[in-house]
Amino acid sequence: MQYSFDHIKDSVEKAIIIINNKLKNNKFIRGENDCFAFLIEYDNQLRNGSKLSNLKLDPYNSSKEFFNSINAAGFNSLNELAEYAGYQPKKDKRPQHGDIAYELLPNRKLGSAMIAADGYWVTTSENDSGIIQRRQMFYYERRLLFLAKPIRS
Repeated sequence: MQYSFDHIKDSVEKAIIIINNKLKNNKFIRGENDCFAFLIEYDNQLRNGSKLSNLKLDPYNSSKEFFNSINAAGFNSLNELAEYAGYQPKKDKRPQHGDIAYELLPNRKLGSAMIAADGYWVTTSENDSGIIQRRQMFYYERRLLFLAKPIRS
């Protein structure tokens, strides 16, 4: 069963406000107001609580360190982590409103967890400007390392 468009939209908007408020008090801090924290907050708003909130990850400063951290927490892949949290990985690479994704950026050192919202991928900006529209969503996203949709339990 899927979530309604309005429920997803409200959840994204609330998560944006919460992460942007954390940024007002601090600078960009990985694990507190980064793209993964944004996904956790989105999941919290979507489900009124998230399994990811209790996940204790080792500090990370790069995509490689993030993957090492989720491995240390007992997950072998983003798919396993997403399934644990209640998301269904998608193989078709066709995003829909409310889907989550991970894209490794061209420099291969940084990645970005993103949420599909209103035709754009939204995520955090590392230059202290809060949540931004990273880029427009495409019908078929071939560059994504990972794509999943939220499943209502």
